[in-house]
Amino acid sequence: MNLNFSAMSKKIYKEEQSFTGYEAIVLLGLIMAAFLYLFAKEVMHPNDDYYIGEILYASISTATGFGIYYLLKLRLKTKLSEKKITFQMKPWHSKKQKIKLDNVEDCEIIRTSLLSQWQGGNISFGKESMYSLSGRNGMSITTKDGQQYFIGSKNLTELEHAIKEALKQA
Repeated sequence: MNLNFSAMSKKIYKEEQSFTGYEAIVLLGLIMAAFLYLFAKEVMHPNDDYYIGEILYASISTATGFGIYYLLKLRLKTKLSEKKITFQMKPWHSKKQKIKLDNVEDCEIIRTSLLSQWQGGNISFGKESMYSLSGRNGMSITTKDGQQYFIGSKNLTELEHAIKEALKQA
C-alpha cells in the first residue's frame, strides 16, 4: 500500500457552529404549546362536526415541532487548509463544498456589529451564496470565475490569521 502524504494539505483552521438563537426556539416552543393546548381543548369539547379546528391545530403544532427540530440540527462546518476552503451546511449540503485557494480572487473578513445585524444591513439580494449561523460575521470570498460566497464565523481573529497564512502559501 503506497500512501502519498505530500499530496495531503495541512489543516490551518477548523470551526463548527450550531444554531444559537435560543430565543427563536423558545418562541416556537411557546407557539407549539399554545396550539397543542387549543388542539386538546377542541378534542375534549368539540364545537362542530367538521374537525377543521383539530386538523388545523395539529398541523400547526407538527410544523412548528419540525421547525424546532430543523433549527437544532443546523450545523456549519468550516475547514481551511493550505490548498482549499471546505464548508458544509447541514442539513442543506449532503457533501462538503470546496473552494480551491488558487481559484480565490478576493477574500476579506467582514465584521458586523450586533446592532447593524438587527437593522437589516446584512440582507443581500445579490448573487452571493451565504452560509452563516453567526450573522454577517465571517469571510467574503470572490472566485476567479465570479462566484461570491459568504461563510460565517464566530472566531474572526483566528480566521483572519489563518486566511492570511493560507493565501501566502497558495
